[in-house]
Amino acid sequence: MGMFRSVMVERTCEHCGESQPFEIQFKTGLDSCETYRLGELVAPDEGLRENQTYKGCADRYCESCIHEWGGRPAVCDAGVPGRTG
Repeated sequence: MGMFRSVMVERTCEHCGESQPFEIQFKTGLDSCETYRLGELVAPDEGLRENQTYKGCADRYCESCIHEWGGRPAVCDAGVPGRTG
Protein backbone atom coordinates (compact mmCIF):
# COMPACT_ATOMS: atom_id res chain seq x y z
CA MET A 1 0.00 0.00 0.00
CA GLY A 2 2.87 2.39 0.66
CA MET A 3 2.85 5.53 2.75
CA PHE A 4 0.01 8.01 2.78
CA ARG A 5 -1.24 11.15 4.53
CA SER A 6 -4.38 11.38 6.67
CA VAL A 7 -7.03 13.89 7.68
CA MET A 8 -8.94 13.18 10.90
CA VAL A 9 -12.67 14.02 10.68
CA GLU A 10 -15.87 13.37 12.62
CA ARG A 11 -18.41 11.31 10.69
CA THR A 12 -21.23 8.86 11.33
CA CYS A 13 -20.51 5.12 11.41
CA GLU A 14 -22.76 3.37 8.88
CA HIS A 15 -23.24 0.41 11.24
CA CYS A 16 -23.82 1.82 14.74
CA GLY A 17 -24.88 5.34 13.73
CA GLU A 18 -22.54 7.01 16.24
CA SER A 19 -20.47 10.07 15.37
CA GLN A 20 -16.84 8.95 15.60
CA PRO A 21 -13.39 10.16 14.54
CA PHE A 22 -12.45 8.72 11.15
CA GLU A 23 -9.16 8.80 9.28
CA ILE A 24 -9.36 9.73 5.60
CA GLN A 25 -6.21 8.52 3.84
CA PHE A 26 -4.83 10.10 0.67
CA LYS A 27 -1.64 10.04 -1.38
CA THR A 28 0.33 12.88 -2.92
CA GLY A 29 3.29 10.84 -4.20
CA LEU A 30 5.70 12.16 -1.52
CA ASP A 31 4.20 11.05 1.79
CA SER A 32 5.62 10.19 5.21
CA CYS A 33 2.45 9.34 7.18
CA GLU A 34 1.56 12.94 8.02
CA THR A 35 -1.75 13.38 9.89
CA TYR A 36 -3.82 16.56 9.83
CA ARG A 37 -7.02 17.79 11.50
CA LEU A 38 -9.90 18.96 9.33
CA GLY A 39 -9.48 22.71 8.75
CA GLU A 40 -5.83 22.76 9.87
CA LEU A 41 -3.63 25.18 7.92
CA VAL A 42 -0.46 23.48 6.72
CA ALA A 43 2.56 24.71 4.82
CA PRO A 44 2.91 23.47 1.23
CA ASP A 45 5.67 20.90 0.70
CA GLU A 46 7.01 18.79 -2.18
CA GLY A 47 3.91 16.56 -2.18
CA LEU A 48 1.19 18.84 -0.80
CA ARG A 49 0.55 21.93 -2.86
CA GLU A 50 -1.97 24.77 -2.80
CA ASN A 51 -5.13 24.54 -4.90
CA GLN A 52 -4.80 20.78 -5.46
CA THR A 53 -7.51 18.19 -4.91
CA TYR A 54 -6.56 14.74 -3.62
CA LYS A 55 -8.87 11.74 -3.65
CA GLY A 56 -9.08 9.93 -0.32
CA CYS A 57 -10.47 6.76 1.15
CA ALA A 58 -12.06 6.09 4.54
CA ASP A 59 -13.67 3.19 6.35
CA ARG A 60 -17.46 3.02 6.39
CA TYR A 61 -17.48 1.75 9.97
CA CYS A 62 -15.90 3.02 13.21
CA GLU A 63 -13.00 1.18 14.82
CA SER A 64 -15.28 -0.35 17.46
CA CYS A 65 -17.51 -1.95 14.82
CA ILE A 66 -14.51 -3.10 12.76
CA HIS A 67 -12.94 -4.75 15.83
CA GLU A 68 -16.31 -6.32 16.72
CA TRP A 69 -16.12 -8.20 13.41
CA GLY A 70 -12.47 -9.19 13.90
CA GLY A 71 -10.99 -6.78 11.37
CA ARG A 72 -8.34 -4.14 11.79
CA PRO A 73 -7.92 -0.74 10.16
CA ALA A 74 -4.88 0.09 7.99
CA VAL A 75 -1.89 1.42 9.94
CA CYS A 76 1.01 3.44 8.58
CA ASP A 77 4.19 1.95 10.07
CA ALA A 78 6.83 4.18 8.52
CA GLY A 79 10.13 3.85 10.29
CA VAL A 80 9.05 1.06 12.66
CA PRO A 81 11.55 -1.80 12.25
CA GLY A 82 9.96 -5.21 11.77
CA ARG A 83 6.44 -3.89 11.15
CA THR A 84 4.81 -4.48 7.78
CA GLY A 85 1.34 -3.03 8.31
